[in-house]
Amino acid sequence: MSLKFGFWGAFLGGILGGPLGAIIGGGIGLILPQNNSKSPAYSAGEYFEMQKALFRCLGKLAKSDGRVSEAEADLVRELLHELCQEKELRTQLIAEFNHGRDSSKSFAELVIMFKAYAELFPQAEELKQNAIHVFCILAAADHQLSSAENEMLKQASELLGYPEMVKAFFRGYRFDSADCSSTNETDLASCYAALEISPDATDQEVKKAYRKKAAQFHPDKVQSANVSGAYIQEAHERFIKISNAYETIMKVRKNGGQQ
Repeated sequence: MSLKFGFWGAFLGGILGGPLGAIIGGGIGLILPQNNSKSPAYSAGEYFEMQKALFRCLGKLAKSDGRVSEAEADLVRELLHELCQEKELRTQLIAEFNHGRDSSKSFAELVIMFKAYAELFPQAEELKQNAIHVFCILAAADHQLSSAENEMLKQASELLGYPEMVKAFFRGYRFDSADCSSTNETDLASCYAALEISPDATDQEVKKAYRKKAAQFHPDKVQSANVSGAYIQEAHERFIKISNAYETIMKVRKNGGQQ
């Protein structure tokens, strides 16, 4: 039994769209490492237990404001449909999602259980970081973040040892930075500067510049290199900035702005 987590990036980028979709499409390409039953480091059973623990956390988070929204439910169903070839596995993980949703345990308790399983594996730190990203993706599925969701995300990031990751994720989504936060002339100029192109560039030149810059700071590429955690974080923020810049430029042009 296995989940094809390598497909999450392209799939999530497609269903969410916009800057968030671009961020996810590049940053969640390897949400969890593939299970290798030949590896002596861990068993398939232990790996599946960790997957179940993750989906219990997702269920609890989705119901944080009293109900699972339609967008959140659709996201989970579509993910499972795309990533799980085995119907039995999908059914089991849906059951775990529902179990977590209705559990009397707190979200923090469920996260601690996931952490215990994750730390059985050599990739423990990657697993914990990627889990935080998954939680952020689910919380953003309906394009709003409730105070309850925000508190749960804060709990998870602290319990898993990466308290700044949630802020970094939503910094780009909420356009908190000054760059490209609006479509006035000054901010639009900063968007072109982020892509290192002239406002006179054609649409094709804008796309080419975006692809080149995005590839340079693509999280999958950065994470595969032997670099520090600080550089990975910096690259993630640069990727967000580049994605926002491209989205803003193309939106202005589509609405009759500069060509």
